[in-house]
Amino acid sequence: MATVRTKRAKLRKKLIGAMFVASLIFIMISVSFSWFSSSESASVSGVKMEVTEGDSLLLKMGSEEDGVKDLEFDFDREYPLKAVSGNGKYFYDAILGYPDDALDNVEGDHTAVDREVLGYVPLSGLEDCEDYMRFGMFAYDFSMHIDRDTPVYIYPLSSDDVPSAVTPAPASDYPDGNNKSPYGDFDIGNVCGAMRVAILQKNAEGSYEPTFVWAPNTTIELYKDDDGALHVETDAEKVNPESKYIYLGEDSSSPIEISSGDSLQGSVVVDGVTYAWGALESKLKIGQLSGSTDNNFRFVAWVDGNDRECHNALLSGLIVVKLHFGL
Repeated sequence: MATVRTKRAKLRKKLIGAMFVASLIFIMISVSFSWFSSSESASVSGVKMEVTEGDSLLLKMGSEEDGVKDLEFDFDREYPLKAVSGNGKYFYDAILGYPDDALDNVEGDHTAVDREVLGYVPLSGLEDCEDYMRFGMFAYDFSMHIDRDTPVYIYPLSSDDVPSAVTPAPASDYPDGNNKSPYGDFDIGNVCGAMRVAILQKNAEGSYEPTFVWAPNTTIELYKDDDGALHVETDAEKVNPESKYIYLGEDSSSPIEISSGDSLQGSVVVDGVTYAWGALESKLKIGQLSGSTDNNFRFVAWVDGNDRECHNALLSGLIVVKLHFGL
């Protein structure tokens, strides 16, 4: 279960309009191969959301009767985290194996050959946030309340230039201060390069539908040098962009493939859903608010198994997510 606390008196930063900041911390543990899975548990805590002064937009969460300007969301138990693939509403686990031709010329240890995705198994029963979290994702429901009909957006920056972003947590956030991978001299928090974030809005039929799907950190590249040693490049001038981002929907055999155009940032709209990658270049619509009623949303974050940086070298990483919403 999760606990929700409201705080009405704490330091607020001045943001443009009515903006909302969520700070999330994830710990990834016990991975194997590129499409990794977790057999242990990881703690997820410290979710803080803020709406600053400047507009009538209010947040509600859980059993809150009145909208508030800020919330703190904590978990009182641990959840397993693993790699999945999906679009925020539909998700799949991978069937991993060795194609016959991949093993023809291999003697001895077959683990020297990379496993491949042979198919997908849908994750069923994703009705509420607890269902998402038992499959290794992080999700929470919240609502927005305002006195008029208006679109709502995710903003690239707050008024004091804090970006909406997914970034590695500093080493000081780790219990032992050690954020280095056992596979090389790089920050394990760079697993955020494999993260996906989705915002879903509840429609009149009671179904949560994706409105915004985001691969937020594209300036991370895990690669091998000529000697086979692993390295992580985080210099945007040197990173090779991923060619595409794959999102599995209701039919896993017909995924949506978003071409990056060899760019580290961009966005496109497909069937009414905004797909973005990299640093946001402008505000992007994440929903339509109706006045004087609760507008229900769901936030979902996951490590996507089809991403280049979903790799066992980036295990146990701490990730911080910050989102700025406004009108």
